[in-house]
Amino acid sequence: MLPVDPTKKLSFTRSISDGDLVIVYEKYDTMKAVKVCAGSVLENRFGLFKHSDWIGKQFGSKVFSSKGGFVYLLAPTPELWTLVLSHRTQILYIADISFVIMFLELVPGCLVLESGTGSGSLTTSLARAVAPKGHVYTFDFHEQRAVSARFVYGFAFQNMKTFSLEYELREFGLNWFLFDSVSPFVYKLKTIRSAAHETSEEDFEKTGLSNVITVGVRDIQGEGFPDEFSGRADSVFLDLPQPWLAIPSAAKMLKQDGVLCSFSPCIEQVQRASETMRSSFTDIRTFEILLRTYEVREWKLDDFQGDEAGSVGSHPRKRRQRSSEGSNAQETTGSPTVMARPCSETRGHTGYLTFARLKCLS
Repeated sequence: MLPVDPTKKLSFTRSISDGDLVIVYEKYDTMKAVKVCAGSVLENRFGLFKHSDWIGKQFGSKVFSSKGGFVYLLAPTPELWTLVLSHRTQILYIADISFVIMFLELVPGCLVLESGTGSGSLTTSLARAVAPKGHVYTFDFHEQRAVSARFVYGFAFQNMKTFSLEYELREFGLNWFLFDSVSPFVYKLKTIRSAAHETSEEDFEKTGLSNVITVGVRDIQGEGFPDEFSGRADSVFLDLPQPWLAIPSAAKMLKQDGVLCSFSPCIEQVQRASETMRSSFTDIRTFEILLRTYEVREWKLDDFQGDEAGSVGSHPRKRRQRSSEGSNAQETTGSPTVMARPCSETRGHTGYLTFARLKCLS
């Protein structure tokens, strides 16, 4: 995480301390968020890991269990946080998040309004983009979700200056961060206890809220954004079932030349929202972001040459040219070569991102 305190220097070489949160990387599709606590242990398929052995090591270190298995201890960045957070709602992933931050033109010092806090995946990245002097005001009509988000952000961003998301979930009876792998980069929540709903807001405040994020409970579709933000917001993000109801209020909140983004899963929502935007906005554009990942592995060239020799429509002349290149070709034929190909399973449609810029006063 980027430091909130502007006097602190950015450093990813900080050593892990007791009480820090680390992302335990087991393999490419299995990660967990674990709070370091001296005397505690982590047990998984790779063995038993003592937290006391982690203290003093740098983020990114490779640590071994008693039976020889290993994991990596990673710093909790917003990108990794998106992969391990509790899914209270459907979330935005990195491909959409990076596109949103770029087109909203967010830089440190910006003031951002967000409606539809949900699980807080986007909010985390928004906060990093505007830190240390900017601020994100996020609203959710669902009080329990807002309280949960406020609780997590209170821990997460309180210690961004030291790159730790320090919080004590288990004191409140929460097991939010026990995940199962169901497919690459898709995680299933195994256990969620309801104790958070029984915990008073005063208890959450004791954890120390961040000076980067403010979480509020408000029906933006019905009430609009608070008047106190009128003409102050650099950007507004909407993740609502009926965004067209909140667009007039968003227009009042934006500074001149400010940018609005609306995320909608259905094209019918996009059409109606775009119609509403035309009265106050210009440069209306809609995008769908589809991420295509590649699998990288080693192959032997002779395997491909064997396939080519038996294929229909092959070119014998080219094969003869390769075979006549001499001993150098013979030496490299059997050596493995790193090759990449698209993954057969990729994430499909998530939603449409509609951007618009507030019209300047004539």
